[in-house]
Amino acid sequence: MDNKIILLSTQIPVYVSAIFNEHMKTAFVYHNLEHTRRVVKRAVEIATHYDLSKPDSFILHAASWFHDMGQLFTTPENHEQQSAVMMESFLLEHGIEQSIVKVVRECILATKIPHRPQTFLQEIICDADTYNLGTKEFLITDEQLKEEWRLRGIGVSPEWDRITLEFLKRHKFFTTYCREKLQQGKQDNIDVFTKRSEDINKSNQKSTMKWTLENFPLEMSDLAPNVREKAIEIANKLKQERHIKELSIVEEAIKRAEEWFLNMEG
Repeated sequence: MDNKIILLSTQIPVYVSAIFNEHMKTAFVYHNLEHTRRVVKRAVEIATHYDLSKPDSFILHAASWFHDMGQLFTTPENHEQQSAVMMESFLLEHGIEQSIVKVVRECILATKIPHRPQTFLQEIICDADTYNLGTKEFLITDEQLKEEWRLRGIGVSPEWDRITLEFLKRHKFFTTYCREKLQQGKQDNIDVFTKRSEDINKSNQKSTMKWTLENFPLEMSDLAPNVREKAIEIANKLKQERHIKELSIVEEAIKRAEEWFLNMEG
């Protein structure tokens, strides 16, 4: 069995890489072969720290390589199941015992969000899969995932940053190794997205706040009182009707107010 494991440990990366290269689509900005390689690298890092046995290391190795292959063939919500099916076919065909295949399958299925690992190996692969949450890399991968969802037609919520922040807050690392190494980095990312959300809230409040005769844009200061009043009225309506920059709203409101005044005079 040891010789078979050693041989398959070299064959699995070749097989998975070939499948990705054959079926890869441009929409997979995040769930691509590079992501899989990163997860494998992190799984090996964590496994090495805990000095896992050869069989356990193989299980983790196989699960990490196969865990996202299903993304190429089905929807995100079903990809773990598809990945497990493809893994089973490959490992059984190459003579791996059913008992080992079953554990690999359970590790792959454990990567489904939200994570609920039941064993130590499942905890390791879950931590490897979300390792980036505790690094600066997350600021890049979050944008990649957002773009992938857009390209795959999944739909990207205007509340993306708020949803990401809630995900970061709910997420937990399961292994002591990752908690000690990555918790501060995850907190740093939480701080970044907290500030983003606060800035968005301030901007939304500002955009919905009505201008008045006492509180109006500086650009309206030189207008005649009646023209200014009309410009304020128009600007407040434009705020409700359009999603455009404040300066553009002010400029358009002043233009319309002056036209209104000229029509009144004429």
